[in-house]
Amino acid sequence: MPPRPAREGRARPQTSRAAAAAELTPEAQRKRMRMKLAGVAVLVVLFAGLGVVRSRMRQQAEEQGRIEAEQRNYREQLGGLFQDAKNLVREGQWQQAKAKLEELHAQAPDYPGVADYLKAAEREIPNQNHLGTAQAALDKGELASAKASIEKVTSDTQLYEQLKTARRNLTDAADKRTKEAKGLLDSRQLENVQKAKAITDDVLATFPEHRDGKLVNDDAVRVIADLTRPDPVRVAAVPKPWEPAVDRFRDADITGAVAILNACSAKTPQCKQLMGQMTEFGNLYKKLEDLDAKGLTRLLALDKDITDGRTSKMARNAGTRAGNIYYKSAAGAKAAGQWSRAMEFARRALQADPSHTGAANIVNDLKAKAKDLYMQAYSIKDSSPEDALPKFRDVVAMTPPDDELHGKAQGWVEKLSR
Repeated sequence: MPPRPAREGRARPQTSRAAAAAELTPEAQRKRMRMKLAGVAVLVVLFAGLGVVRSRMRQQAEEQGRIEAEQRNYREQLGGLFQDAKNLVREGQWQQAKAKLEELHAQAPDYPGVADYLKAAEREIPNQNHLGTAQAALDKGELASAKASIEKVTSDTQLYEQLKTARRNLTDAADKRTKEAKGLLDSRQLENVQKAKAITDDVLATFPEHRDGKLVNDDAVRVIADLTRPDPVRVAAVPKPWEPAVDRFRDADITGAVAILNACSAKTPQCKQLMGQMTEFGNLYKKLEDLDAKGLTRLLALDKDITDGRTSKMARNAGTRAGNIYYKSAAGAKAAGQWSRAMEFARRALQADPSHTGAANIVNDLKAKAKDLYMQAYSIKDSSPEDALPKFRDVVAMTPPDDELHGKAQGWVEKLSR
């Protein structure tokens, strides 16, 4: 198929923009160019400003982060300071804790809990000082001083463990010091024993009921007394020129005794006195078989004064006779129910002749009867006091003053007589 021939006489129409551009004058074209450049410039400025804003925002964010980091670090610093203070409190170091709390309070006056801890510090620092003083006293071995410091710690203290430890240390120190004192005491040297006493004095001032401390202290007192007791003063024996005469008298040689006393009576009053007593004794002894109880009592009293209680041969003979006389009187009084007289004569008989069996039997019988009478009187003292009173009086009469029943019966006599 042959090609289609071109259309002649028709040209392609131009677009309106191209046509308008073809119609713009050079001046208009330059103006349009300036406008385009201005728009580009505006865009450039806008983009530049946006960059600046973004940069400033980034700087502000960085600054805020820095501030927050500083604040966080500051809070951590305060928290750490507070924690250090609390750790010191747990250790009982209130003085050091107070310094940190005051530093924290100066930086953050309203920090929670600081005011309470500072208030507690005012109370606990003196307590801490007392405990420190107590420990220093213990280190020196001064127990009583340590105890006094411990007792100054207030009852509301928070230093529970420290106070408990101080008391335990005080007890241990007392035991240790007592053992030390025992070692010093065992040396038996005066200086060491005096130290032992001083140590246990301190222990007992701290713990008055410390058993071992008491034992060591009592022993120390006795040993000190023994070591410091002065030697007895030896007094020269005073010559007794009458002693040979007394020996002669005890051997029943009155004549020889009087001769010795006659020789020394001018110089020694004792010789003269003894010579008079021996003369009286000799006169009575010559009438021994005819003497009554009164005479025999005088004879025995003279013998006791002359021999100073050492009894002569002659007195033993007189004692046997006097014992028999007193025994007869005691037996008669007993038979008559005169208990007081019976006991009195029986006791005199035994004083004159300690081996007198009859008198001893009367004394034993009366003691047994006194016991029975006491029990009878005691059983009726409440129901019939008027009947009990004479029985108690008989018990008093039948017993010597040193007898237990005598004292008891005497007490009831006084009560029932009111």
